[in-house]
Amino acid sequence: MTLPVEFLRAISPEAVNALPIRRYEGEVRLVATREDAERAAADFAVEHVVGFDTETRPAFRPGERYLPALAQVATER
Repeated sequence: MTLPVEFLRAISPEAVNALPIRRYEGEVRLVATREDAERAAADFAVEHVVGFDTETRPAFRPGERYLPALAQVATER
């Protein structure tokens, strides 16, 4: 799969540093139970785009791996 050309642009460190600092001020929901996960899955199902990120404990030795410790998911809302 090839990315569209508009996604292949580079941004310099200076341009990144010139961007304004923004803070998310919307609602944050913690998914801690099976019911929470079911509600979140139903919510994600109606979205066109869902972004996600994971956080994993760092590994410093060859072959050492850890499972993700945290998943962050974002929708337009």
